[in-house]
Amino acid sequence: MGKETVIPSINYEKAEFQLSLQGVIRQNKPDVSRRFPDNIGTMIDQSEEIIQSLLVTEDGQKNFESIHQLADNLNIPLESLKNTYFKGVKYNIKAGYRLGFFDINQDNRQLIENLIGSYTLSFRQTLRSFDKKRDQSQRDTGFILDVASKLYLLKPNVFQELQQLYRDDPFISQSMIKHFIINNPFNPKAAIEKAKDVSQELQQLYQGDPFIDQSVIEHFIINNPSNPKAAIEKAKDVYFKLKEEYQEDNFVEDWMFKYFIINNPSNPKAAIEKAKSIYLELKKQYSNIRDWVLKHFIVKNPSNPEMYIKEVQKVGSCNFSSIS
Repeated sequence: MGKETVIPSINYEKAEFQLSLQGVIRQNKPDVSRRFPDNIGTMIDQSEEIIQSLLVTEDGQKNFESIHQLADNLNIPLESLKNTYFKGVKYNIKAGYRLGFFDINQDNRQLIENLIGSYTLSFRQTLRSFDKKRDQSQRDTGFILDVASKLYLLKPNVFQELQQLYRDDPFISQSMIKHFIINNPFNPKAAIEKAKDVSQELQQLYQGDPFIDQSVIEHFIINNPSNPKAAIEKAKDVYFKLKEEYQEDNFVEDWMFKYFIINNPSNPKAAIEKAKSIYLELKKQYSNIRDWVLKHFIVKNPSNPEMYIKEVQKVGSCNFSSIS
């Protein structure tokens, strides 16, 4: 577990103004993907120079230390932290430009400094919101950095708020919340609600279907948002064809059909045959491992299941033959 993070003492009047500035940006949800005039590059270059000058100030050092301590707690690589921070600053400056904050006839250094400060405070808040979750399984480094780069659209605690809102909802999983935060940052809640309506309809439509469960519905809503029902029907056809083809085969179990159809949609049969070949080879070497355990290792780690088996064997001398 990481160290407790020290809250740095800062100029609260200045911080309050900078956070309100970030709030204005977030409320207006500017589109930074459209083309910008050439002088935006000059402002971004200037921002990098300003960041370096801020780092030698007392407040800058305290922010730097706090952010790095949080990153260490969250196991975020420093290079990834740095890249995400500069990416977020760049977005913030573009957002400010899009909203008309800049006057091209004046020196905008102070405005750029405030945009950097507003992003820095929100960046730190984002890391803190995830650092509070002591459950390591909740800490998805890639997701945290994705959120942190889009703070011109997203609140620092957007994930925690939506997780709390949908905590008892059987149709909305944590993975769905993460997906819609990153892929629909302008309004993730609206995207979740739309997905929930579709999920409920599909659940009712496929009630009692042996192939369809909530995870299958969720997968196709996320990966085929324009027509998940058509994608499900296509997958079902493949599922029943494969079940018929492998009905006499002792290797393939029902859950494996679903897994390969979803994770290898272009050619699930080839994936099955590859897994089967690996299984027959490893079975000779690891005859003490129960079939379902060996299959799990192979299916979930197709690139190198043997390495995974050896890693597990190292941890606490697991007796695979006794697992039931």
